[in-house]
Amino acid sequence: MPGLSATTVLRAGALSSAILLATALDNGRALTPPSGWTAWNVYVFHPTQPLIEASIRALALPRGPDHRSLVDLGYLQANIDDGWQACGRGVNHSFHDANGSPLFNLAAFPDVPAMTALAASLGIAPGLYFNNCMCPENMFTDPLQIGAIVRKSAQALARLGFKNLKVDSCGQFNNLTLWAEELNATGVAVAIETCHQGGMVPGQVNVPGQLQCSGLTEISDCPYTSYRTSDDIQPTWAHVINNINSLVPFLGDEELGDPRPRSRPGGWAYGDALQTGTLGVLSPSGHTPRPDGWVPAPLVEDQSHFGLHCITSSPLILSFNITNETLVEMVWPIISNEEALAINRDWAGSPGRLVSTIRPSTSGAERAASGYVLRKGQVGKADGWGHDLQSAHGLTCPFDVDQPAGVAPTCNLLWVMNATVAEAQQWCTANASCAAFSYKPSISASDGRFGRSTSNEVITAYFKDATQLAFADSNFRAGGQVQSGWFTQTKVALTPPGDWRSAPCTGTVCPRNSPPCHEACFSIAPCCSDTGPAGETLDFADGEAQLWAKRLSDGSHAVLLVNLGTTPLTHTVSLDTLGIRLNGSASEVAVRDVWRRASAGPPIPKGQNLIFNEVGGHDSQLLLLTPQGLSRRRI
Repeated sequence: MPGLSATTVLRAGALSSAILLATALDNGRALTPPSGWTAWNVYVFHPTQPLIEASIRALALPRGPDHRSLVDLGYLQANIDDGWQACGRGVNHSFHDANGSPLFNLAAFPDVPAMTALAASLGIAPGLYFNNCMCPENMFTDPLQIGAIVRKSAQALARLGFKNLKVDSCGQFNNLTLWAEELNATGVAVAIETCHQGGMVPGQVNVPGQLQCSGLTEISDCPYTSYRTSDDIQPTWAHVINNINSLVPFLGDEELGDPRPRSRPGGWAYGDALQTGTLGVLSPSGHTPRPDGWVPAPLVEDQSHFGLHCITSSPLILSFNITNETLVEMVWPIISNEEALAINRDWAGSPGRLVSTIRPSTSGAERAASGYVLRKGQVGKADGWGHDLQSAHGLTCPFDVDQPAGVAPTCNLLWVMNATVAEAQQWCTANASCAAFSYKPSISASDGRFGRSTSNEVITAYFKDATQLAFADSNFRAGGQVQSGWFTQTKVALTPPGDWRSAPCTGTVCPRNSPPCHEACFSIAPCCSDTGPAGETLDFADGEAQLWAKRLSDGSHAVLLVNLGTTPLTHTVSLDTLGIRLNGSASEVAVRDVWRRASAGPPIPKGQNLIFNEVGGHDSQLLLLTPQGLSRRRI
């Protein structure tokens, strides 16, 4: 399959990048979805140079029957996450010195240039993490000092040989435009991943401290190359499905009548790292116990998640321990599937789309006659706030440390104090631009858990448009800490599948580094792997499934059916529903099973349907549909 060459893309985007140079990163990076590995899920706050170097070597180690490495397959990033910094050793107890340069923990990383040189020698782009959550920096007030810290950090990245930067949301350095400008000034092409849990995304208007980007230009005009649309992921089926649905507003296919997609070359949407390698029954994370004792077949969840990332053009960032040869051998047939990799990296104008959510007759949008349903989930297509703000309450913008002094706050996440839940519902219902609102309920005196709110409870409500995805425990800040315990009410038509139901947690403190929890969820989330912070768990009904599709550059179509429930599922869909139009001499469609790397049976004649037959619980079928007369090529 023809890939998207840098020459072709940069020529096509030359005009837009010339106009938007001050805003766009547009440095030739991430013209296809990035692929690689991140240290976070494995080492959390405790990475060291020997551990990272071992993982770098593991990426380049030949494996499998063809003796190919992950690098050979295009997994070219090795990203350090939190924990590299010298907490408290800098100015004002930060990890930056008085000049603004970042300070490494030299006991853990004694020779950073040697580490990045090793990566470069193996064809790997190393990455670093800023705006850290471990010892977050929110203590600076001088704009010149703040600017110097971003500048010196960008210069250090370039000087030390890092090629990727992840900007998290815990500190005060959230100005992605400034990061892009300072990195561009170094002359080194650095990819930027923004991790703001659904905030700071293309189409979001009036982001404090940075210029607006649309994400609609040929090469994305945004000051980052990939952006998070979801809360942090956990190695559970509920999180996998919840997070992948957060991409929906940024996907689509213009040729089929959808709005122009915002996930595109130079700026890819993603729902956090791949959990492939952490979901299988033989992995340390295991599975959340179910009352009926059901568990999925080994590795089907791992494969389904990989397929979901491929069909949505999401970055393929592995997050399991790639130095564990047993684990690598288990998932190798999944992560080395070149047909699936080719689908992920193909660009024909569409990153993929959600075709439909299949629901049993008793579930989903038939609930909630009020027009709302209490749940966590994503909101609809990104179309802006609309500025039709009318309410009896004063609406203001939440404080942001990047907000310039003396400048009136403007943003599209608005909040109102001293409103009731019912008033918030009424206001959001009356405003077409309002997709959802979030609030933190009172704590019940009887059992200490969240979730006993009533329509008359007085709350502070945060209203969201379609660019502020409704992940309830990630978008609100207090003292630099991500808060938990938030609820989001989302318009029914915009909610993803599944049903949040009440289920008490067994504990609220996570044992240090004990699966499935780890230090990252200390004081942030309860130790219940499939539950939200309010003690609710996400269940999918048997018969509930999702159908995804992506149009490819050679005229074929990739189609993925994911069974969200536990019992086998058969589903029939017409070629027309999938966007496949047989014209001219093409009278039938060849069907190839990508997981099996083999034909899926005889061609489907024009006018007949595609049948997904007996797809097991949490399993998937990834098919390649090619009108006869077209040939499939590999990248």
